[in-house]
Amino acid sequence: MLLIYLIILFNSYFIYNQKNIILSNSSKNLIYILNNYSNFILRQNYSNCFHENKVNDNFINKDYFATLTIKKAGIYDIKIKDGVDYNTMLFYIGHFKNTPKIYGNICLIAHNRGFMLNYFEKLKFLKIDDEICYMINNKNMIYKVTFIKIINSNDFTYIKNTNDDNLTLITCVENQKDKRLCIRCRKVREE
Repeated sequence: MLLIYLIILFNSYFIYNQKNIILSNSSKNLIYILNNYSNFILRQNYSNCFHENKVNDNFINKDYFATLTIKKAGIYDIKIKDGVDYNTMLFYIGHFKNTPKIYGNICLIAHNRGFMLNYFEKLKFLKIDDEICYMINNKNMIYKVTFIKIINSNDFTYIKNTNDDNLTLITCVENQKDKRLCIRCRKVREE
């Protein structure tokens, strides 16, 4: 029943009356909602408008352990799940299982093009000192970008643990299959 309702909802245009945001139909949004039951996060590519509505707790997908927000890259509360396999990265930001989740060097990976959900597509626009919010266990951990580098796809030195609290983001580089964009961030505060 929920699936039929969502299909009808996304096959027409509608206005979210509380904020007057006009959203159009999109299969990306439908698939995102179906795989992330805890929030409706509706947004079009290259758009900063979004809103969230809670749904019945019976439908909450509890596979994820944290969320990531990078306002400058248009990333808002995207769920993070353990694993870097194909299925995980279709719908989530992936977490390297051999890296910590709270303290140390937290390493994340996501697609930036060529897939239905390309969460890291605007990561290339980040600059030094841009802020990133990593939320886990109801704590907001705020990081600032300290390092941006193109690395080889087989260079795993940046996902090794560190003594400092860091967040490392990795994604592909457009038209360079053997290269990866690596962004290292240092934790500046916890809220």
